[in-house]
Amino acid sequence: MCVQAQIGTAEIVEKGLQKALEVHANDERALVVLAELYQATGDFQKASDTLEKAIKNNDTEPALYTRLGIAQASLGMPVNAERNFRKALELEGNDKPSADFLANVLGETNRGHEIPALFQSLIDLDSQNGAAWVKMAQAYFNLQNPDQGVATFEKALEVVQENLGIKRYYAPVLAQKGDHDRAMDFYEDCLDEAPADPQLNIEYAQTLMAAGRQFEVPKILRDVLNLQIDQNTRANLLAWLLELEQPKRVETVMNAQQKLESEDFQGALRDLRPMKNWLADYWKMWALLASALNRVGDFEEAEETAK
Repeated sequence: MCVQAQIGTAEIVEKGLQKALEVHANDERALVVLAELYQATGDFQKASDTLEKAIKNNDTEPALYTRLGIAQASLGMPVNAERNFRKALELEGNDKPSADFLANVLGETNRGHEIPALFQSLIDLDSQNGAAWVKMAQAYFNLQNPDQGVATFEKALEVVQENLGIKRYYAPVLAQKGDHDRAMDFYEDCLDEAPADPQLNIEYAQTLMAAGRQFEVPKILRDVLNLQIDQNTRANLLAWLLELEQPKRVETVMNAQQKLESEDFQGALRDLRPMKNWLADYWKMWALLASALNRVGDFEEAEETAK
């Protein structure tokens, strides 16, 4: 718990774990937490050595092999990592959580062509494994084989009974292909189940824009702005909303940018200063104003504007 909550120094926590191991030398739990500590402090070699000791005490726990593989991958030992991930896969049930780690190693060692077969093996164990279908489709897209990726998504929709997860990841593909109507149908199905998902709402709004239905977007943006979202996302959504609802004022900012690019700094400032009251939530205006103030040497005001 101290390691996870980052309470105390690494040395104090390590000392406590070493004492636990003196009392229970064959209990792999202390070794696992000690390995976590070493990983948290970036000492992957010690983490690897400690996990190997844990496996000697319990060689049938797949999570130990997975952790060891992660440490070895961090050490730049992909062959060892792959061997341990495959061992973990042998010991795991049908869910096979180590498959993602193995896929990463295959991708990093220029063997991405092996990844679809890896996830196909999971589907062979359980055809209702929607996550495996999605990852196999994404693997084909990463291999620059979009036709096979689309075919995988389509097959998944037919086979997987609870296919909402398939729709979630297929929707942006359809949107990118220009099949906006079907993408919006999928997004709407997903939003019925997760109406407060910020990223889902944003992707839906982007698809509406691409489909020429931008009049529906402001309501979605306002709904997302009422959710708990990070500051950068909030700033960009506010900017998007302003661009939709106050195009004339935003156009003034764009004109000021053109003046700034043509080195008409005073002209840009004349356009931008009145906008401070009208576009106070538009971060792009503040950034442009700060840049213009810098160019005329008004550094103190530029600093305040940037803040």
